[in-house]
Amino acid sequence: MRLGISTTLFLAAAVAVSATPLLNDPDILIDSGGDAIPISTGINQVQPNGAQTVSFDFVNDTLNIVTGFNFETTINTGLSRPAAASFTCADPGGYFLDCTTTYTSSTGNLLYVFSGVNPADADENGSETEAGEQEGIPAGGHFIITLQGWTPDAMSAGEMLYSGTPTLVDTFTQTPEPAIALTLGTGLLLLAALWRRRQTVR
Repeated sequence: MRLGISTTLFLAAAVAVSATPLLNDPDILIDSGGDAIPISTGINQVQPNGAQTVSFDFVNDTLNIVTGFNFETTINTGLSRPAAASFTCADPGGYFLDCTTTYTSSTGNLLYVFSGVNPADADENGSETEAGEQEGIPAGGHFIITLQGWTPDAMSAGEMLYSGTPTLVDTFTQTPEPAIALTLGTGLLLLAALWRRRQTVR
């Protein structure tokens, strides 16, 4: 299940989706990792299993920077505002600019969204951890997604958050690495210059 990756890049801190500090309130953490499952094919393996803590190692094996994560699930409908407000976001690792949590009472839909990054500064080559730069997870970056407290008896404000174990739907967004974008941009500029020269010769 694990795949050896020939890179030494490790992301140094954690991105967290967290609820109020009650033991059974669910958290989602994105932290530093080691040998890992490729994100391009393995991200949907992140599922709660009823254990208090379960972790999955990943590596960003795309050629792009991961600029956002969504975690979506369906929990109990009709939760009160205090119970719904127990789901909050935090990003101590500094990978993303924003994190929001949305609960829809009528459907029970619960959505965590990590989004927004600073412009990449072209140092995403493994020489730095990228921690705190809010530039997303670079290509080759290793990280762990940890689910904590996703157990059937999770409660907040005295209310059951869900019955049974929810199924998470995980998606991510990405943008090209700066070096790749620069290469593509240079190629387009050369093509434009050749086209213009051809038009001038005529």
